[in-house]
Amino acid sequence: MSANHHMPAVVVGLNLNGLGVARALGRHGVHVIGLTNDATAVGTRSRFVREIWQGEEQGSALVEMLVARAEGIDGGAVLLPVTDGAVRAIAGGLDELRKHYRIGMPAPAAVDGLLDKRRFAELAAEHGLPVPETIFVDTPEEMGAAAARVPYPCIMKPQVKSAAYGEAGGKKAYLLDGPDVLIGTYTTFAVAEPRVIVQEYVPGGDEKVYFCLQYYNSTSRAIVSFCGHKIRQWPAHCGGTACCEPVDEPGLCELAEGFFRAVGFRGLCSMEFKKDGRDGAFKAIEPTVCRTDWQSGVADINGVPIPYVAYCDLAGREPPAVKPRRLRIKWVNLQADRQSADYYKRRGELSFRQWAWSLRPAVRGATWAVDDPAPWLCAVAGKLRRRLQALRGRRGGSPGSSAGEP
Repeated sequence: MSANHHMPAVVVGLNLNGLGVARALGRHGVHVIGLTNDATAVGTRSRFVREIWQGEEQGSALVEMLVARAEGIDGGAVLLPVTDGAVRAIAGGLDELRKHYRIGMPAPAAVDGLLDKRRFAELAAEHGLPVPETIFVDTPEEMGAAAARVPYPCIMKPQVKSAAYGEAGGKKAYLLDGPDVLIGTYTTFAVAEPRVIVQEYVPGGDEKVYFCLQYYNSTSRAIVSFCGHKIRQWPAHCGGTACCEPVDEPGLCELAEGFFRAVGFRGLCSMEFKKDGRDGAFKAIEPTVCRTDWQSGVADINGVPIPYVAYCDLAGREPPAVKPRRLRIKWVNLQADRQSADYYKRRGELSFRQWAWSLRPAVRGATWAVDDPAPWLCAVAGKLRRRLQALRGRRGGSPGSSAGEP
């Protein structure tokens, strides 16, 4: 049931993650302001985004804009970033921004430490959180020793997702099966960004990847938690969530809570785990801090609106009592899930029938929502438009005309 809330919420970023946050808030009557530098972002079409601010989503420009815009908001607003870039920027300007906004975030040094993969590994060891064997490589000269030491297959991913790494074509993560391919892959981007992590690959398929979504109040108490596991990822083995569902794993929440409480965390967060196929033990892969995770919509559609709980706590309202739905609903990003399913079909590991069965009702799409259809309709229209343009381009144009011109 919706309620009237006098304090607005500013969602920094209107990508698929931001769309999920806006829906979780808007369905409860919160006035949502979306901040984006992309006028075509999927969240800009949502009926739950009542107002849009055009501006940069990270860096000092974001902080400056938020301070300037705060003058037009009476009584302040709750501030909810949805990307690491926005989290870093807000942490950097936290003292100034807290004069105008309610922000769930620990001290900037704590934020930086949790976003830094090396420091996270140190904190995990300090507080007894099990993690896969991890080697940090800072220079090309160190890669040879790492390649000789790490067990295979292994995962390689950047220590920092820098602009240079992206421009060099670096992926979110690589699954590699030997030292030669590890070193060869590394050399394709090492000149631009040499700092990587080489990590033991925990045995088990995509379905062995679990996550715990949470919100911690100002006393570092988890006032809401939700556990789920992935069904498929894209890219397969080491990518983002393509399809997931709720799961009962109380021990998982206890592992996450033990760590986040120990470091004095405050705000939205999640911890991703992999269940080791050898002994069934959970190993922490990485945290997401001070924002929702990509697939947090799975909690909302299953009766646990984590962003709304966070909003209520930050706005000084009594957080609602949440009760998960008895009928479990799967969350699917259909485009990514089709790509993942096609990959497994080509390998002979998944049939069309098995894929269809895995998506049997009840299922909700990441973009589609009965009460908010415009984002999905616009996405479909955009896809049809691009296909039409590609078709026209293949037909070619008459001499002197531009490619794709009718």
